[in-house]
Amino acid sequence: NPARHLFPIGALAPSKPSPIPGHADPSDWAGDMTEAEPIVRKWFYLGGEFRTAEGARTTDPGNATFPPDAWFEYDAEVSFQLSESYVSLLHRGEKGDAKLLDLSMFSHPPLPYEIWQGQKVLVQNPGAPKNLKGRYAVGGFGADIWKRVEDKPSMLPWSVSQWVDMGVAHVVGNFYQVHHDHLEHLAQLTKSLADPSGNTPPPSVEPRKRIVMMVQFPPGWSKWGGRYSKATPKMAGQASEALEEGDLPVYEWWYGDRPAES
Repeated sequence: NPARHLFPIGALAPSKPSPIPGHADPSDWAGDMTEAEPIVRKWFYLGGEFRTAEGARTTDPGNATFPPDAWFEYDAEVSFQLSESYVSLLHRGEKGDAKLLDLSMFSHPPLPYEIWQGQKVLVQNPGAPKNLKGRYAVGGFGADIWKRVEDKPSMLPWSVSQWVDMGVAHVVGNFYQVHHDHLEHLAQLTKSLADPSGNTPPPSVEPRKRIVMMVQFPPGWSKWGGRYSKATPKMAGQASEALEEGDLPVYEWWYGDRPAES
């Protein structure tokens, strides 16, 4: 049985279109910090609590639906440090089981948490939770959670959902936040989930952890889309700045009769 959500169910969103024709797949925006137009990365953690089928409290949403305001964005300094660490990992070719940041160094008062990029493990333990058995997990969470929220933008924060829905931005996953004192508990949980013999017991304490995601935008987005709310609207027929080579295309949505163009 999937976890039951403790939040109202968000409205369904239309299916997400494929990436914009003529532009590179989002996974190719890996993170060359020498780009003239910087890549924009926004970092969030999933707050709140959920209930398992047995009624236990957990931070794992399982297959539950949750609203956009269940996500909380890290502040600018933490987000910058996370992005720097992520790009460094990419340049070194490292993937999985890597600490990105110690939050205690960038929070006041110090928060005793670390943010990691995890590695997928196949859950083979016959005693594993039903919602994980036979599937991949990252940090004790179902590894499909990041793909699931990308495919259903109604569960994403308002600030990024429309861009993901349009295929402009994409969700990068396999991140989690864990308490300093629970690193060993999480390591024990991972070993237990991956043990096909079932002989490795789960930890005696449920690890204190949360799902973290990064939403990545292509180079130039901050120029054309990132400050859209601060831009002065232009009426039809007014002069506008010409697109430069490589810029994202601009779209308009109209309702009713379209006015004549001058």
